[in-house]
Amino acid sequence: RKEIGATACCSVSRPECEPIPSKQRTALSTHRQAARTPQSPAVPPRAPSASPTKRMLLLLTVSSAASAPPATLDAVTPSRIGLGGGVVLLLSGSGLQGPLSTTVHPLRVGGAPCPLVRERSDPSGRFLACLAPALAAGEHRVRLGELSCAGCTVRYASELVGRFSAALTSDSELVGSAGDALVLALHGVSQLRSPAAQLRLHVGEREVRANEYTMAARPGKAAGEWFVNARIPSGLVAGRYPLGVSVERGGPADAYAHGRLLPVSGAELQVSLQPQLTAISARRAGTEGGVVIELRGSSFSSAPAENEVLLGGRACQVTEADHHRMRCTLSAAPARPRPGRVPAA
Repeated sequence: RKEIGATACCSVSRPECEPIPSKQRTALSTHRQAARTPQSPAVPPRAPSASPTKRMLLLLTVSSAASAPPATLDAVTPSRIGLGGGVVLLLSGSGLQGPLSTTVHPLRVGGAPCPLVRERSDPSGRFLACLAPALAAGEHRVRLGELSCAGCTVRYASELVGRFSAALTSDSELVGSAGDALVLALHGVSQLRSPAAQLRLHVGEREVRANEYTMAARPGKAAGEWFVNARIPSGLVAGRYPLGVSVERGGPADAYAHGRLLPVSGAELQVSLQPQLTAISARRAGTEGGVVIELRGSSFSSAPAENEVLLGGRACQVTEADHHRMRCTLSAAPARPRPGRVPAA
């Protein structure tokens, strides 16, 4: 190091540098010559290993998991529901979040999946919520993976099965448009005491909110008989939608719940929603086509290709669309038509 320092010092002709004695110059020359002689490659120094840190992190992780209390299940509520399922079950216990993940340990009722309802579950791990499946009458055990308890059962009871029928005031075949009046008759729902809190009504995936319908007890009938007056909700694209009705339990203390009601007919009830046309921009068009026409209404699809427009039998290619408006280009007439009015569909 001294020789290299002396060489560097003298190379910049600093005044404080002293001449290198001849013996040191000979030693320096010998050192440089030895450096030119080929030698076996030196082994590069080993980089500091990160394994101690990794081992430390691993130990910390294992220690943290080992210190967590084991998960336990204590009870399931409600304890009795109808055969249609559709009731939110609450599984109470401790440590139900964290090491015990519901993605690894699924929730099941009698062997059937019970989908987790995350928004109704407790993040601190005191209880989990899941949507009960439809099952046959009888006692069914509730499990979280292999975890269960003595009281973790639900009885599916025939006497809690509620039923419903539906009709549109505009059509007996449940064919209508957004805003049409929809009347439902509920039967055998004796546990329904607070409709706004307990009743769940769906048209497809769209929930009909409590402020969008009214209820009245059926006159001259026993308890548990109701009329529901609602309307087909807006915001749905034309198509067929199943009707779903369920009754939750009245409060945390209630041990019974009807759950999903079954159709009186035994077959799934579906509403056929038709598009509604309220305005058209052009009343006259030539036979050569190419005219852009704007249509206004409801239940249109926002995907242009999913809408089909015919004007007097002539296709009108949709180029723009949202739920209430469409623009289309009218095609040429295949043959010369007679003058007159044509229907829009």
